[in-house]
Amino acid sequence: MPNVFISYARADLNRAQALEQALHAHGVSVWRDQHSLYGGDRWPKKLGEAVADCDAVLLLWSAPSAASHFVEFEWTTALALKKPIIPLLLDETKLPAALAAINGISCQQVDEALPKLLAALPTDPQPHDAAQRAQVMAQLARVPAAEPAEALRQAQALFTQSNITVGGHFIQGGGDVQVTIHESRPHVSLFAVALAVVVLAASAWLYSSTRPKPDPVKPPPAMKVLVNDAQGQPVAGAVVELDALRGQQFITKSDGAVSIPNIPRKPGDLIGFKVSKGNAKADGNLTFPNPNAEVITLR
Repeated sequence: MPNVFISYARADLNRAQALEQALHAHGVSVWRDQHSLYGGDRWPKKLGEAVADCDAVLLLWSAPSAASHFVEFEWTTALALKKPIIPLLLDETKLPAALAAINGISCQQVDEALPKLLAALPTDPQPHDAAQRAQVMAQLARVPAAEPAEALRQAQALFTQSNITVGGHFIQGGGDVQVTIHESRPHVSLFAVALAVVVLAASAWLYSSTRPKPDPVKPPPAMKVLVNDAQGQPVAGAVVELDALRGQQFITKSDGAVSIPNIPRKPGDLIGFKVSKGNAKADGNLTFPNPNAEVITLR
């Protein structure tokens, strides 16, 4: 079974402990800061190493975690290391923009969420990226064990300066959708993301402006139908149906005419039709397309 990192806000400690116990019962190895982070450690690097060594990050997301700099530090580091993230949603708190695309597992009750969580855990963890780990750890080693907001700011700045992409692969669990992660706020290298979007948009524009323009695709021609009664008088309000457009009905106007567009047939095809109004009906085949109006007589 994989080795997982549990990221959570201190206010959610009870649920983090319950989750840890449930995972241990299923043979999952768990890293949680209360057991594994000791006084005197340079905590930014220590947390970074723990995230780097795990196979997946379980993020308990709630209002307290959304306000926690520790939580944001952990999920920012997980993104920089391209670690799988499994969000566990404790309440209705929305995810920050950097995480909004991740699907989460509703975790109001640990027992109910556990089967989905176990199914979402990677069964064949990928080898750790040694080069990515070394680059991220080198940056975190430069972050002093300062107060959390300042440590987070410095880590994000160092990641950006070192061109470390804050993004990666996510494990998506089934069930209710939203996202989770640990104590933090929504700003992870958004400038870098915006710059990448601008560059991609400019490249797409240059490519589209230089490549040959294809001939415009013409829509299939419309077919005009005229519906008359037995005396040759136009019938308004008649219902016209074509086999080529099943489920669609077209109603004749006051002059007995109706124009039917976008018929998916090629020239020369026969199209079955039905026309009705009250007890008067007509059916048969029309040749597509007809430059002149097709005249149908109700009887």
